[in-house]
Amino acid sequence: MILKYRRTSSPDKVILLTDDIHGIEHQIWIYHKDMIHYMDTQDVEKSFPYLTQDERDLIVTGYTPEQWQDFVKNPK
Repeated sequence: MILKYRRTSSPDKVILLTDDIHGIEHQIWIYHKDMIHYMDTQDVEKSFPYLTQDERDLIVTGYTPEQWQDFVKNPK
């Protein structure tokens, strides 16, 4: 699931734009070379080791920590 990105004033960084399951857009600062690596491999842990687990989960699943909690409490 990729994803949109926005350039920044820094040539080596971009802002990754990813939507959660409710369609709310989240911005995550990453390195451009790492985004290319992720697009090639789909390995979020190796591509973005500096992100938090919650940020990596959001990229892969589209769920925020709060949305995961709600899902676990109210599976439908």
